[in-house]
Amino acid sequence: GNDYSIVDAVIRYNQYLSGKYEFAQHVKDVSKGHKDECIRFCTYFCNSFKGVKNIEITRIIDVTKNDVARFYLWASNHFGSEVSFNKCMGALKAFFKFLIEIEEINMKNPFESYTSKKKIKKNIETLTKDEFDKIISTIGRRRCAVRHAGGIRSANADMSSDKGSIVTGK
Repeated sequence: GNDYSIVDAVIRYNQYLSGKYEFAQHVKDVSKGHKDECIRFCTYFCNSFKGVKNIEITRIIDVTKNDVARFYLWASNHFGSEVSFNKCMGALKAFFKFLIEIEEINMKNPFESYTSKKKIKKNIETLTKDEFDKIISTIGRRRCAVRHAGGIRSANADMSSDKGSIVTGK
């Protein structure tokens, strides 16, 4: 059957995402950028096995929760944003979903359950309606006039110098 090594499984997934898949009913149409990103995340996952398991001989069905935990810790430290971390973990979940549902590999998805990172909401200061109304009121009281050759005086704005300049009153 489909007894792939970890490397072979990533190669198969790359073929699938590239549209070079022998089962026409499963051909995936994704952008090159999306495919490249998914394969980059799979490569990160493969790299997490260095010194632990040989990805050329370790079967994909032998990926354990410990492997996911090791990768989770690496990704937590590697990605600077919660969004990138969650995107990576979601891509790996999709990779294993492909193997299980499309390639029909009999295994549980080791990425099925993990704690995603919550995006930290920044405290954005906003104006109250009263503060906003005061600003609008202040703007409304200011005057802007264009100085004509003879000179114009506007409320709170002296327009008697610099021919043709725009002067804003206070």
